Amino acid sequence: MFLIHFLYLLFSAKPQPQDIAPLAKLPKASGGSSFENREFGGRWLTLLLRRSRAFLAGRKHFKTGNLRDPGLAARRCMLYKSSMTKPVCEYLIIQLCVFLLLGQCCFSNREVETRVYTMPDSIVQEIGRAAQGGNFSCAKKTLFSRDFFELGDDRLLILLGIPDYLCASNSFMPVTVDDQGQWLAGRPMPGAPSWLVRGADDALWLAAQWQVEGTFPALYRSLDGVDWQEIKLPEDRNVDCCFERLTRICFHPGAVRLKFEGDAAGAEASWEAGLDGLDAPGPGPVWKPVAAAHEGADESSCPFVPLGHGSWVRMEAEQSKWIYFKKNRMYLKTSLVIPGSLE
Repeated sequence: MFLIHFLYLLFSAKPQPQDIAPLAKLPKASGGSSFENREFGGRWLTLLLRRSRAFLAGRKHFKTGNLRDPGLAARRCMLYKSSMTKPVCEYLIIQLCVFLLLGQCCFSNREVETRVYTMPDSIVQEIGRAAQGGNFSCAKKTLFSRDFFELGDDRLLILLGIPDYLCASNSFMPVTVDDQGQWLAGRPMPGAPSWLVRGADDALWLAAQWQVEGTFPALYRSLDGVDWQEIKLPEDRNVDCCFERLTRICFHPGAVRLKFEGDAAGAEASWEAGLDGLDAPGPGPVWKPVAAAHEGADESSCPFVPLGHGSWVRMEAEQSKWIYFKKNRMYLKTSLVIPGSLE
């Protein structure tokens, strides 16, 4: 808005007699209060506007030959000609760039705030207890943290992989943290995360894969990212007995559609159910198979867009056991710290 206002004043203001006055030297800014800096910035801007109007007015009269006021036109033509012999135009551009770059320090004394939040020990201990209950665990207790998602309400969701199977992970714990440093953790969930989307019902839908001697999918739904409800999948899908994946979810008005694919045979199938009553206790949704031709025709009109990292960046500190999640904004830098292992 400041730049637009400046350009408006520069090109729309009518030339004034003082525009062709001798250019005064810029006062030097000395350390002082924020009010003094703003006053200095105001004087600088006023002088810059006068110089710019004089330059443009002289150029206009020099090119068009407007002689309605011969004296003023002559003086401005002289100013334009003299500016052509001196790099006034380049000088004005440099001044404008410097002024815009220093605008924050001249007109605002707001400082950048840094926030650092470390995951509470209670969550780390809960993950440690879940890891002890796993099968075929090893001595190396790596905490897997590469599945993280920006939720859009100033919260980050981290699906922490629990080291419970052959130094890898076949279960995870959902953990959320907001911009005030409030950490919340849900119960451990089986499998490894595949994808996360926000549905038409404004809920989070998460797919996971069980990965022990084969793989098969599971589907979860949550309203807050902490408490998750498992959604019963259709039975007798006839896709793959041992290596089956849930690869896609799609939302139609009042309905949800799933797509399953097999690793070995290359088979696939789609099923659809209504969204009504998903939260109610009972046998679960009523799934109906979808014809292959119908399913393929609707994919383009019903996009599958998983959530991603957003503005968050994950960093592993060198020679350190800590993992950092960082998000930088104009006046706020947030860092979340979690351990890289349970050792």
